[in-house]
Amino acid sequence: WINNTDPTVPRIFWLSGLAGQGKSAIAHSIATYFFELGGLGACFCFFRDRQAERLHEKIFVTIARDLADRDHRLKRALVDVIKESLAEDGAVERIVIIIDALDESGEPPSRKDILRLLASEEGARLPANYRILLTSRPLPDITDILQHKPHIKAKSMDEIPPASTEHDLQAYISHQLLTLGSVLHDEDIASLVKLSDGLFEWARLACDFIKMRKIGSTARERFEDLVSSRSKGKNLLDVLYCKILNDIFQGTSGALPRFHSVMRQILWALEPLSMDSLNALREGFPCEADRYDIGIVLESMGSLLSGISKRSALVRALHSSFHDFLTDASRSGEFYIEKANIDVDMAFASFHIMWQDLRFNICNLETSYLPNSDIVDLDQRIRDNISHHLSYSCRFWGIHLHEAEFDGALAMEVKAFFTCPRVLFWLEVLSLINGFSNAVPALKACVSWLKRHDQGVPTTARDAIKFVQTFGTIILHSTPHLYLSALPFTPTTSALHILISPNFPRISQVESRIGNVIFSQDGKKIVSTSYRSTNLWDVESGLKIDSYLSPTRLSSVAYSPDGTRIAV
Repeated sequence: WINNTDPTVPRIFWLSGLAGQGKSAIAHSIATYFFELGGLGACFCFFRDRQAERLHEKIFVTIARDLADRDHRLKRALVDVIKESLAEDGAVERIVIIIDALDESGEPPSRKDILRLLASEEGARLPANYRILLTSRPLPDITDILQHKPHIKAKSMDEIPPASTEHDLQAYISHQLLTLGSVLHDEDIASLVKLSDGLFEWARLACDFIKMRKIGSTARERFEDLVSSRSKGKNLLDVLYCKILNDIFQGTSGALPRFHSVMRQILWALEPLSMDSLNALREGFPCEADRYDIGIVLESMGSLLSGISKRSALVRALHSSFHDFLTDASRSGEFYIEKANIDVDMAFASFHIMWQDLRFNICNLETSYLPNSDIVDLDQRIRDNISHHLSYSCRFWGIHLHEAEFDGALAMEVKAFFTCPRVLFWLEVLSLINGFSNAVPALKACVSWLKRHDQGVPTTARDAIKFVQTFGTIILHSTPHLYLSALPFTPTTSALHILISPNFPRISQVESRIGNVIFSQDGKKIVSTSYRSTNLWDVESGLKIDSYLSPTRLSSVAYSPDGTRIAV
């Protein structure tokens, strides 16, 4: 299909199938192959555990950027080049775009626009050398839009001849169990192929289960245990997940409640976190019994989760079917993970991390004269000074708070946060990590949560919303101006200014009643008058350069033509 030169060939290929059938494996294999050939235009993958990042809003921008990076002709005018210049140049090189696991974008509305565009006339008019490979489960909203479109070639994994699938499974299982030597015979491999029923994820898990080292059992015994455990009428993957989890936690007193607690944190975190970050957050959980190293639970779950062997790697389910299994009580039984009070725990944890780690000028920026974009080593400074768990806490505490049930102690934490300068340090971090768009939604969620539960709302929280909306642009441009420009121009009567300004005595204060303001000829200085004082300001830094007190009330101010004198 990709190399077909027929001009009428469909430009889009939709590969659908159930969980575990190998859709993503196929997509990633094709992506790797064409990357090595230089023909991969873009590869965009959706992940269930990254839905909070709203990846569906970034897909086309990301693909456009990747295409522009690949071809200099697209950098100036991407759309015009695709429609005209490439056709004029007679480009025939295949450019492959992969969109994997669209069904994991979230609820149907999250992918509505993506599906509409793929099914539209624009999708049908893609250049002849472009191919889009899309994979997903056959969900109703996806099927309804993509099927029967002449420019979309639809194929189900169920259409692949069973003999072909069995051949691939046999090759895979034989390779995975090669290290066992003669423990398993050809007929044993054939039994595993038959049991897998075409599910490559089942085959992977089965191989890991057989190879798993456990005191008192051999690989042969584990194979026989697996073969005898199949239950008719049940989902194959569900049976295997239960078998693996039972094997891990069998005979371990008190392990199951800890499994529930740890997996609850992993499944309902708003983005994947490392073991180090998960542990750091757990230190802020309100219940002291939950403050333990999650490694004691996760160290045996390498066949189900990634990120176990390296504590700085992101922990996530190796396959989306494991997430589905754990969050469906009818399928997982005693291993079912309910959401419970995890948002309360994560909100507590986020405030704990912010209280502990936020500080003034966290990245040690030496000057306010450079915009953030011109600080050469800013990315390295962020990595050195802002941990992943601090970044997570700053970006997502508002969402967790919004979803949390009322807790009196949590309400006190929230109010305390808005009675200290850390609210500015929080805004500082957001401006550095490109998370400033989270600020107003978090503040509004805070106000709403406190009001919803009949709690007094700190005036500083309301003032902070106005502060961000007024000064957000300049803070994003240059983080130091949070303190040098935004804070001085905050109304002196506001609760935020009254609370925070005493902590910054060296920051210039702008009087609330300004009589006159005038710029110097070169635009680098400002003169302001208020009652009997005249102040000279530096435009770039926002700092006061000089001041003059007059014995009489001032009514006007002017610069001399050469800019060397000021008349009041």
